[in-house]
Amino acid sequence: MSPSRAPPDGPKTYVQDVMRREAGALGRLLESGAIMFVCGDGARMGPGVKRALIEMHAAKSGASASAGEAWMARLGEAGRYVLDFWAGG
Repeated sequence: MSPSRAPPDGPKTYVQDVMRREAGALGRLLESGAIMFVCGDGARMGPGVKRALIEMHAAKSGASASAGEAWMARLGEAGRYVLDFWAGG
């Protein structure tokens, strides 16, 4: 996975890890109608972000992984989960 670094020589920080750490705030934003734009490596970062969202949804609602997938599909259909990925290797 491609890490983001802040500062450039700092420790690796993956967006999905920050999402898990901030799950409460992120969940409240999504519940209030927020739109999530995800831009990055579609091969590695994209699946990690999706997995973190499904885990977050399951933890909050007790839903299964398939219910989490359906929730993600509804967000996408509503234009609230917008992806801009490039092919990563």
